[in-house]
Amino acid sequence: MNPKVRFLIFLFIFLFSLPLLAGRKQKELEEKLQRVEKENLELRKELEDLKARLDLLLSRIERLEQSCRPSEGNSPQITKQAPAQKSSKPLPSLPVVKIEPDKTKKEKKSVVIKIEQNPEENSGNAQDAREQILKFIEAEDYKNAEDLAKSELQRNPEPKYSCWLLYHLGLVQKKQGKKDRAKDNFIKLADRYPACDYAPEALFLAGQLWEELGKPEQAKKIYRDIISLYPFSDYATLSKKKLEK
Repeated sequence: MNPKVRFLIFLFIFLFSLPLLAGRKQKELEEKLQRVEKENLELRKELEDLKARLDLLLSRIERLEQSCRPSEGNSPQITKQAPAQKSSKPLPSLPVVKIEPDKTKKEKKSVVIKIEQNPEENSGNAQDAREQILKFIEAEDYKNAEDLAKSELQRNPEPKYSCWLLYHLGLVQKKQGKKDRAKDNFIKLADRYPACDYAPEALFLAGQLWEELGKPEQAKKIYRDIISLYPFSDYATLSKKKLEK
């Protein structure tokens, strides 16, 4: 065969194979990129789990320190009672009054009076709302219980009360058949307040709802989280039984 013809044949074959090689290379790169993205997601999930465990551990340490810390009555450093503590009568719950000069007028006697709510009144309102929610639940008036719990959560109350509200909000939504919303609120509770007393139960209820929604893999993940985060709770035992099925 003529060398020139042979050369042209080889050149044609080489040029023809270039797109195939480039396509294969691109496919390999895309597969590597997908693997890297998957590894990043797994690492992010591990970091979030570690953070939740750390928050839980810190909360438990804080509780242990508080339980070991001597109270003021038992402290050996206190030799006598302060005069302010002699009276057993509670202070009257009065509004806090601030008197500020009216800057819009030049007269010194002109004042603007602002009345602020006493902090103890907020606590009383929260207690009233809590009792009202429980009454609604007892009367099976789940819609009003849900509305009141949502309204209370919008005020951004302190963490302990927020945990209570999210738990009961999830319960009344579950009673109304709003499984997806109830599940989200139970998970939100455990994410925001991992040291809350309701957290293990809320996660377990979320796992059950995942099962009812036809998502067994998500439910198993929830049960594994309970065993990992709350290994000594009753819900860890129940979660193990769920995973054994």
